Amino acid sequence: MSTAPACACGRPSPDATVCGECTRELAQALLMAARIASDLDDAVAKLLVRGGGGRRSEAHAPLPVDMAASEAADELRTELARAVGMVIYAWPPRPSDPPLIPGHPTVNAARWLLARLDDLRQHPRGGEAHRGILAAVHRAVQAVDRLPERAPAGLCDNCGRQLLAELGADSVTCACGMTALALQEKRRERAAAADVLGTAAEISGALARIGITVPRGTITSWASRGRLLPRPGGAYALSDVLALHAQAKAKVRG
Repeated sequence: MSTAPACACGRPSPDATVCGECTRELAQALLMAARIASDLDDAVAKLLVRGGGGRRSEAHAPLPVDMAASEAADELRTELARAVGMVIYAWPPRPSDPPLIPGHPTVNAARWLLARLDDLRQHPRGGEAHRGILAAVHRAVQAVDRLPERAPAGLCDNCGRQLLAELGADSVTCACGMTALALQEKRRERAAAADVLGTAAEISGALARIGITVPRGTITSWASRGRLLPRPGGAYALSDVLALHAQAKAKVRG
């Protein structure tokens, strides 16, 4: 019988409380938490109009707060904050920790935990954090993932109203008559702001800390062949590199 330390999932994990596979799962969940934070807030405020496609009449306007989404948002913030507290109590903050973004506690916590993921996976309660965060992210995704008729598309430059547009639309006309353009580009910028960005070496190092081997040269090779596009400012996104890594693994298996 093996006596090697094991992760809660049952796989051997001699170097940490959380095994490499569960750590990768946790990293993906933290990325998702950062990406959907704004959409979850919009769902709470009923800005995401969800349903089967029929238009609601003014007489059947939704309540101003979606309680299910609100509870999911609270649960996600609580689980992330608990994990941050666990890590800080065991290991003090570091100069390399991501800077805080005012007004975005969920994004802040998710980005911070991604940077300190190696500490979290070695914490005695790392398995508990893994289970709690995955469950909270799953519930949050359910709160926003029902197909919306229209999604928030920024504020009107003319009157300041919240714009709502179909997800594939690149323009929308506000009630004041002003037409907003380049919606897709603005949504990409919004998503990039919630991601972890860095140089090829920094992204490679961040992945190595969570048990994923993607050499710096592989990242620069993907970029030179046009498979990996830099975000505004020239940095690469961790989520983009993870996606290409997953594609490469699937191709090898196939």
